Amino acid sequence: MTASKVLDWPPISSLAHRMLGDLEAGASQHDSALEHFAEAVKMAQGASRRDVLIDALIGRGRWSARQGRVGAAHEDLGNALSYAIRGNFRVYHVDARLASALAFHAAGGIPRARSEAEYALQMSSEVSYFWGEMEADDFLESVNT
Repeated sequence: MTASKVLDWPPISSLAHRMLGDLEAGASQHDSALEHFAEAVKMAQGASRRDVLIDALIGRGRWSARQGRVGAAHEDLGNALSYAIRGNFRVYHVDARLASALAFHAAGGIPRARSEAEYALQMSSEVSYFWGEMEADDFLESVNT
């Protein structure tokens, strides 16, 4: 299979765009980041695998929360959380909760942000998701200081 055929496969293309969005966001290239996140969601909607869409929605939702676009963040993260719960994707469930904590924090909802992070921490522990535990601990430490 050639590289161009692999990249034409919606799950791979979506993941690539989500990762490029993360990289662009890290480089403060926010217009380009948003374009990549939007393309990731668009490609994922054409995929039969729900986990691909969940990943794309969490990526765009997390970016939106960090940009203070709270309404857009809540919409994407609410959808991602719903899909994660229905599909029993527990790691994505944790990631969606942590990104939701960022969105609530950005909106000034500290108690709700803390609650989301605490839930994510508990769930991370239950499923032995190390990175979820680390992110939840870091978030809770930053909120509690």
